[in-house]
Amino acid sequence: MSVQPTAARPWVVGWPGAVSRCSPSHPDLDQLTSLVASRRDATLEPAPKSTEQLAVRLLHPSSMAGACALLTLPQLQAGEVAAGLGDGCTAARLAMLLGVPADDPDLGAALRRLTQLALIWPHAGGFVAAHLSAVWPHPLMLGPGAAELFSTQNMNELRRLAKLYGVPVAGVGKNELVVALSGWLAQPENVRRVVAQAPADVCVQLGMLARRPASPFGLPGITLGAPGMALPWATEHGLLVGSGWGGGEMPREVALALREGYVAPFDPRPPTVSVTRVEPEAAEREAAAAAVETLAAITATVETMSIGPAPAQDWRPRRTRTSPDHQVVWSGRGPHPLDHRTARRRRPDAPGPARQRSRP
Repeated sequence: MSVQPTAARPWVVGWPGAVSRCSPSHPDLDQLTSLVASRRDATLEPAPKSTEQLAVRLLHPSSMAGACALLTLPQLQAGEVAAGLGDGCTAARLAMLLGVPADDPDLGAALRRLTQLALIWPHAGGFVAAHLSAVWPHPLMLGPGAAELFSTQNMNELRRLAKLYGVPVAGVGKNELVVALSGWLAQPENVRRVVAQAPADVCVQLGMLARRPASPFGLPGITLGAPGMALPWATEHGLLVGSGWGGGEMPREVALALREGYVAPFDPRPPTVSVTRVEPEAAEREAAAAAVETLAAITATVETMSIGPAPAQDWRPRRTRTSPDHQVVWSGRGPHPLDHRTARRRRPDAPGPARQRSRP
């Protein structure tokens, strides 16, 4: 397959590329060759003819899921954390959330592997990772991100929050404003500074809501009824986003900032398996005992069979009755009442065995 770099659109960044918010950059030929060799679905027909088409192929959810099958456990754990942090996540922020030093070699190896498979790639001092939400819709048991929730709000509400946060709004469209507000909430110190001004009962409820695990089968991070109505302060400050269900939904960035002491799982080393030494003599004794028991069972079976034929078992079905779950079962012995080989017709007034009616 021959893939030629293209600058037709400004969304091909790094390799394989990002969304149209980025400037053009072409992948290195060696990196591109290694990428295509690792992710073999990229060569399926119709094969992509440019890096833009290759990016579309590799960013498809099924393709990313196939790439995740090539990862080890620590690499998957690092990818899930990157999905939770979204675009702009840095190695330092990933290390902090995973509870390891920023220069941890295992984390570095995991990030390099994720980059080699184009599941994340560096850009603007961080990593592009928001597209991983297609693979991890609830990373770290978190709800939707702030960008997803803020996109449902009108411009007046967004401008009000921007003024509250000190985010400039002059000459900024809705998409840019959503990105700016989401980036502001992605800084944990910003969220904690806002929460420090909240009443005590609001702080308690926000902490409980942040620790509530999200689920694809429930209402992730949503408070309904009385608890939701008790948090107007949080909604006014953007810590909860109003939903159509009459409650509020907590952005993923806010929940992460309020999970005090939370450390995501990261297991770069296999678990230690306890081993008990067994002496060869003990193993030989156990094997000999097992052989004696097996031989005794075989001998008893052969002696029983040599005495005479095995007793015949009545395989015929039992009479019908209805079980509590309305299934037909058989009780008592005898031929199947619907067996056409044994069934006989009875006269209505004949109590005895059925007789075959003679033909005229």
